[in-house]
Amino acid sequence: MVALVGNKYKLIGFDFFEEDWYGLTSFEAGLAGTEAGKRLMRVTKERLISVFGQCLGIAMSFLDVRYAYDYLKASFDVLRDQNTSILGVIKSIEEAYEQAAYEGFQYWRGDGTKRFDCLVQNLPDRNWIE
Repeated sequence: MVALVGNKYKLIGFDFFEEDWYGLTSFEAGLAGTEAGKRLMRVTKERLISVFGQCLGIAMSFLDVRYAYDYLKASFDVLRDQNTSILGVIKSIEEAYEQAAYEGFQYWRGDGTKRFDCLVQNLPDRNWIE
């Protein structure tokens, strides 16, 4: 993979002494690309196809996991936003109910009862079932 990516991507290396990954400098990245190319030239075509298939399989598995994560995160974001909007509607109904209760649920006393009735009538049928 190092020989194939060229200088388009930042390469990283593993330091066994520190036991951590670090970014390669441009000189180290160039040297790594050159050495990787030399190693590929020594490999037979059959082995090269096998190694390429293995590397491509790893890359595709990584992309599959990343896609699944992004899809799941987007789904949770939609659900959170939906829950927030439902909680906002519930809060406004609660406030209208308290206002209507203060007015004794009578239309002639104020707008609280009218607002409460309007909010309850505009609720989707699904909310009544759940």
